[in-house]
Amino acid sequence: MSTCKSPSWLNLLWILNFWLLISGNNIYGHDLRDMLIKLQKEQGESLAAYILMQRIFPKASLTPLVRGGDCFEDLTISELGIYGAYLR
Repeated sequence: MSTCKSPSWLNLLWILNFWLLISGNNIYGHDLRDMLIKLQKEQGESLAAYILMQRIFPKASLTPLVRGGDCFEDLTISELGIYGAYLR
C-alpha cells in the first residue's frame, strides 16, 4: 500500500474513517499511517470497513449567531462534505 510508505507530512492531508461511523472517530496524521499498516497486516476484510478521505481545511468566517435571544457575530467553521464514488 503506497500510502503507508509516503512521507509523514502527506498523512496530514488524509483522514481514515470507519464507514459506519461517518461523524467522529476519525484517524488523522501519524496515527493514520500506523492504522493503515495494522489493517494491512490483518489481511482480512477489516480494511474494507474504512474510508480514506481527503482532509478539508475550512476557513473561519464571520457568522450571525443567536444565543439566549441575543444576536451576535462570531467566527465559525462550516464543513461541507465532499463526496465521491468508486465503481468497479
